[in-house]
Amino acid sequence: FVLLNAVFHAQGAFVHVPPQTAVGRPLQIIQIITQNKAAIPRLIAPRLHIDVGSGAAADFCFTFANFAGTEEFWFNQVTHLQIAPLATVSYMNISTPLSNCFYNDHLSAQLQAQSRLQLVNFLTGTLSQNLYYNIALKEKGAALSVKGLGLLAGERKCSCHLKVRQTAPQTEAWQLIKQIVADHAEGSFKGELILEKEASQAKSYQMSRNLLLGEKARVLVQPQMRIFADDVDAKHGMTTSSLNPAELFYLQSRGLPAIVAKTLLVRGFCQDVIEAINLPSQKERLLCLVTKFFEEQDG
Repeated sequence: FVLLNAVFHAQGAFVHVPPQTAVGRPLQIIQIITQNKAAIPRLIAPRLHIDVGSGAAADFCFTFANFAGTEEFWFNQVTHLQIAPLATVSYMNISTPLSNCFYNDHLSAQLQAQSRLQLVNFLTGTLSQNLYYNIALKEKGAALSVKGLGLLAGERKCSCHLKVRQTAPQTEAWQLIKQIVADHAEGSFKGELILEKEASQAKSYQMSRNLLLGEKARVLVQPQMRIFADDVDAKHGMTTSSLNPAELFYLQSRGLPAIVAKTLLVRGFCQDVIEAINLPSQKERLLCLVTKFFEEQDG
C-alpha cells in the first residue's frame, strides 16, 4: 500500500519544526473528504511528512471532516515522522467518523538519541480498517509510548499491526492497546517488539485489553516479542472479558441505575487512553462518543 500511495498520491503536507522550537499549541491537520461527482469509487492517497528538529517540542492532531455522505471510498495514507535528538513529539490520530470507507494507514517513525514520541489512536472501525505502524528506536535513550482505543460495532472491522524495533541501548517502548467490540464487529491487534543485540538495558512493555459487549463480537490478538539482547526488561500480555458482574453489583448497590453503572465502567476502561489526548475539545468529544457508543449497544 505504500508503493500504491507513492504512485497515486496527489496531495499531502510537509511540516518542519526548527531546532529548539517549542510549539505552544497542538497543530491540527484536517483531512477534508468531499462528495465525489464521478461515477467510479475514489482512491484518496495523501502523504504526510513531519520533521522535528533537535530539542524541539510539538503536538500534532490528525482528524477528518467527512462530507462524502454515504459514498464509499478508499483512503490510503502514508505518514512519516523524523524525530531528531532531544525532540519531544505527540501525534494523535482520530479517525472518526469514517464508517463508509476502506481505510489503510501506514506510519513510520525514526527516533534519534534522547528523543520522545507519544502516539495516540482513536478508531471507530470502517468497512475495512488496516493500520500498519513501523517504529525504530535507533539511538541511545529514545523513548516511545503508544496508546490506542478502538470502538467497533455493527459489521465494522479494524486491524492494527504495530512493529517496534529497538536497536540501541537504554531505549524504552510502552504500548497499551484497548478495544471495545460489539454486535458482529471484528477487531485484531498484532504487536511485534524486537530488541536487537545492541539494545542492552532496554525496557519494553506491551499490553492489549479487550472488552466484548456481544456474544458474536470477535477479537484476535497476537502479541509477539523477539529478544536478542541479554540485559533487558521486557514483558507483554493481553486480557479479554465482558463487563465485570461484581463491579456492576457494587455500583448498583450504591444506588446507581444499571445503565449508569455500565456507562461508568466503559468510560473508566477508556479513560487512560483518552487522557493522553492533548487537545481539550477533542478529548471531550471522544468521551461523548464513548458514552453514545455504549448507550446504543445497551439500548
